[in-house]
Amino acid sequence: MKKFLLLAAVAGCLAFAGCDKDETDMHPSLTHSVWVCRTGSADFTWEFTFTTNSDARATLTSVILGKAETFMYHYVYNDPTVFFEGLGNAADLRGDMSDDYKTMTITNISTGKQIGIFSKQ
Repeated sequence: MKKFLLLAAVAGCLAFAGCDKDETDMHPSLTHSVWVCRTGSADFTWEFTFTTNSDARATLTSVILGKAETFMYHYVYNDPTVFFEGLGNAADLRGDMSDDYKTMTITNISTGKQIGIFSKQ
């Protein structure tokens, strides 16, 4: 009986010692988050909304005209990079997350042009 209890105690210790932080816990989820552009043109506002763990939408609003256009994306979050696959007429984008996960720099992949630096709301 003592051997069984000792074996159970050792197995329990090994189980907890073997637990490591899961990679999915290393970075915050983007699902249901909203990111707003803090740089760029004063004539336009950009907002990215991550609707699910693989879908996002970007809304570009003309401040002058008050009109908005929405672009849809599928995305893959491979920490610290977010790859946006544009749907329809949307360009493919790349987002580079800051070390503290508070900002993300988004760039058009085909042109290399930076769209802006976005902050999580």
